[in-house]
Amino acid sequence: MRRLFALVLLVLAVMTVRAQFTINNLSVVLDSLTGNFLCSIPQENYDGDWTAKIKLVGGEWDKIIIDGLEITIKADYTFSELTGGKIYSFKAVTGTDTLSYGINFTYYPILLLEGLEGEFDVNYKSSLVTMIMPGELPMYSLPSKAKWRGNTTVRYEREKRNYHIKFFDDDGNAMNYRFFPEMREDDSWLLDAGQVDNARIRNRVGMNLWMDLVPPMYYQDREPNAINGVRSRIVEVFLNGKYHGFYSMSEAVDRKQLKLKKYDKDTKAIHGQLWKASKPNSYTNMEYVEADYHKTLPNWHGYELKYPDIDDVKPTDWTPLYRAIDFVVNSTDEEFKAQVADRFDIPVLQRYYILYEILLAWDNASKNIYWMIYDKEEQEKVTLAAWDFDATVGQDYINKKVIDWEKLSPERNLALNNRLFQRLWSMNVNNFQTNIKRDYYRLRKTLLKDENIIARYIDEINDLQHAGAAQRETERWSGVIDLCYRDLDFDAQKELIIDWWHRRLAHLDATMFKVTPVAGDVNRDFVADIEDLNASVNVILGLTPYDSDADLNGDGMVDVEDINQLINIILKLQ
Repeated sequence: MRRLFALVLLVLAVMTVRAQFTINNLSVVLDSLTGNFLCSIPQENYDGDWTAKIKLVGGEWDKIIIDGLEITIKADYTFSELTGGKIYSFKAVTGTDTLSYGINFTYYPILLLEGLEGEFDVNYKSSLVTMIMPGELPMYSLPSKAKWRGNTTVRYEREKRNYHIKFFDDDGNAMNYRFFPEMREDDSWLLDAGQVDNARIRNRVGMNLWMDLVPPMYYQDREPNAINGVRSRIVEVFLNGKYHGFYSMSEAVDRKQLKLKKYDKDTKAIHGQLWKASKPNSYTNMEYVEADYHKTLPNWHGYELKYPDIDDVKPTDWTPLYRAIDFVVNSTDEEFKAQVADRFDIPVLQRYYILYEILLAWDNASKNIYWMIYDKEEQEKVTLAAWDFDATVGQDYINKKVIDWEKLSPERNLALNNRLFQRLWSMNVNNFQTNIKRDYYRLRKTLLKDENIIARYIDEINDLQHAGAAQRETERWSGVIDLCYRDLDFDAQKELIIDWWHRRLAHLDATMFKVTPVAGDVNRDFVADIEDLNASVNVILGLTPYDSDADLNGDGMVDVEDINQLINIILKLQ
């Protein structure tokens, strides 16, 4: 505890050297690249005049001058028309020296990542993390280790990198912390840069959409708190004193998140298992397989072993994954139809197919998928968790001089390039294709309505622009190699996303997911029957909202005339 307290004092001392003043007692952080300070305040202080107390601390500055107002100890100052991205200039005077700075604001948390061993790389290095919440003093500064994260994102020429951070206690043991109340308490956290994404938010929004779409996993009744996906928050990051843009700070997809059954240390029995498909090839496409795995290695033909960790459990067991792929590759059509529902979590696969197609997630068929088994000792049933949606919604996984718009076109028929999904779809196993089309049709009335899905992206970007984070991101990262030297343009991205989604959904409505609606099918089960009559009565009684499918005569209301028409349809009189 003494060591942690000393580290806290060290970080606060570093911050004090950077900023010789506070705003309403709040810490301000200096960007050594621009000479601008950033202060995180509650959002309600935006969009108007905000009066705050400016106080000198540290004793190194004689006074501050803001718009002619000299402050020698403390004074109130009104930041007029405070908006995101607006920079207020001021001067700091020490003796005969005058230094010029700027102040701007955010309502996102600010995360300071300090490397204690120099610059970061692909290996974990000692670091300190300080989190500053809007309108709050720094409440915690934690000893940690951090490294670059990802596969293609760690290439030497990349600039805005992803980070993996792990926290430790005084004795070097993993230390859990809950940064945000809606997220888990854990020692492992990810910072997603949106490195190649010209809107920076496709992965975050895509993951949120997946978490709203994904049905319960086959073992969810035993693990009701299992989460298939990760929750995240936007934070603005300073890396070694330099503003590094906004990041999505998220949980990790791991055993803890998925609630897979733990390895038994006493009996040395492996129960829950987790693998990540990281490299596209015939194995991760499930087109070919051989039992050539080595039980002491953490990788096998494009798959990474994620749980149990090979450093903790050796030998491991690749056999269940091999058997699953072998079944997909070598089973006869009759065997596949009869057994696939016992071997794979079909409801989850169906929703993933929908997500894959609507996002045009062409980089998520043979990679960026986690495959897992809850407890292989009970049942070798495999389900999946989704990951990494940067290359979606008209965005490539790498920016090039010439954009391949044919590849990214919303009118492209993709079809999930994975033999498991291809066999399920083409043979319509257990109504796999039919159920997907029906499910999609229902979702188009609610979650996947054009305006609903577009709002997820536009609201996120609007919020970033309102906070000023989009402007800071644009100034920090425009023209870098990650973007193939293009400038960031969030307004242009909004236009692209809106157009892309309207065209994508219209295309899928008319092609892959096309269904023929049934007149009178109010509950959308593709048949008109007594259940639809009950659904219409509920609309009339106000027990459920107005439903256009129940409004058979199209007069904008559901009444007895629609009931009579529905009865005639059910009786086949109409």
